[in-house]
Amino acid sequence: MLTKTQQKTAGNILEYSKNGKYWCISPETGRFIYDLILENNCKYAVECGSGIGYSTLWIASAIKKNKGGVIGYEFFRPKWEKAVEFMKKARLGTTVEMICASAHKGIPHLKRGVDFAFLDARKCDYLEHFQLLEKRFGKNAVVVADNVSSHAQKLTGYLKYVRKKYPSEFMDIGVGLEVTKIGHLG
Repeated sequence: MLTKTQQKTAGNILEYSKNGKYWCISPETGRFIYDLILENNCKYAVECGSGIGYSTLWIASAIKKNKGGVIGYEFFRPKWEKAVEFMKKARLGTTVEMICASAHKGIPHLKRGVDFAFLDARKCDYLEHFQLLEKRFGKNAVVVADNVSSHAQKLTGYLKYVRKKYPSEFMDIGVGLEVTKIGHLG
């Protein structure tokens, strides 16, 4: 689980988000992602839409245990600045690299493969982000898309695509997650 420093930082992030300006995934979603990364021994992660870093903290904490790295993309500078600040407080070191850019601009420049991706940016961009990442996925990569229940209509194209091409399962956690497993063609 999270270290004491990471737990404290997670609490600080949630407290900061109470101002109503920024949303965070639920703690239950964070724990689910954390466990999923450990269960699948994921080492290299990409997060599309890091926000102020709450989901990043859960991803990076698990990835650090697996001796890997995370790249988090956040295009909105005030969110990115807070995420960078919180990642320093969580003492995640070089495990996480926060990039102030849209994921669709950053993904083409990735230098390594990806075995975990978390999609939580603009809902209209999920399919594009997934398709940009698709050729970079390792053979057993896992993709988690957030907001599947809360934004179902906006995610219709994305869900059709992943469900037709890969084993993909809806999880009733938080505001709905779609977990897609690459390498196990359906």
